[in-house]
Amino acid sequence: MPRNYSQLTLKQLFSMGGQFCAFPECTTPIFTMVAGQPVLTGEIAHIEASAEAGPRGNPAISESDRDRYANLLLLCPTHHTLVDKSDSSFSVEQLREWKGTIARATADRLAVGSTEVSFAELTLVCDAFSEGFQAAASTSMNAVEVAAKMAANDLTSGLTMWMTSGLAQAGNVADFINRQAQLSPGYPGRLRGGFLDAYNESVEARLHGDDLFSALVTFGSEAVLTPQADANRIWVATSASLAVVCHLFEICDLFEPPA
Repeated sequence: MPRNYSQLTLKQLFSMGGQFCAFPECTTPIFTMVAGQPVLTGEIAHIEASAEAGPRGNPAISESDRDRYANLLLLCPTHHTLVDKSDSSFSVEQLREWKGTIARATADRLAVGSTEVSFAELTLVCDAFSEGFQAAASTSMNAVEVAAKMAANDLTSGLTMWMTSGLAQAGNVADFINRQAQLSPGYPGRLRGGFLDAYNESVEARLHGDDLFSALVTFGSEAVLTPQADANRIWVATSASLAVVCHLFEICDLFEPPA
């Protein structure tokens, strides 16, 4: 059956899916840099099969959802073959656990990358979402209780470390936005408007919960990255975007406030 991965799904998968095969203790890289360009050496695997009769098939899942980020993980060719040929040996729950392990490792790496985020990275992320967008109305700017807001938006505990890493830099984001507002009073509103556009487009694309959150981080990181970006630059760019998204999340410019 032909695969139908959207560009957003692919970007989420490669920015959030880690650098190595998700099979436990496998250290095979998923991509390598050749002449400054990332070359895919791994394979996209389905947690629940891409076809009803496939390995770990589930007739209840829609065709479109089968090819979404939540149902995919990255494996080396050897382990992709093993997992699909021996599907009775590897359950959906196991593969989701592997993906969760990769997500936690990615969060750890983002925490390290966040120490290298500077105003230069924040400028690139924020400027990309403040140019040409209509200003959105200001919120109360009062920080909400993060755990309550995560629950209200169906964000799982798998994002807790991501949120912690991003919020550790959120104060720098607020400082940056305040400085920019002194030069251009409409800057904060345009920034809100840009991210709200991305948020609303993602909702219209039926993204929800963790998928929606990671999509916004991916949108932001693209503003920083160039085709020649190395692995370390990718982590710093993602950390910068994560910090901006977490700041907007905390002050309720993005996602719904808790009841």
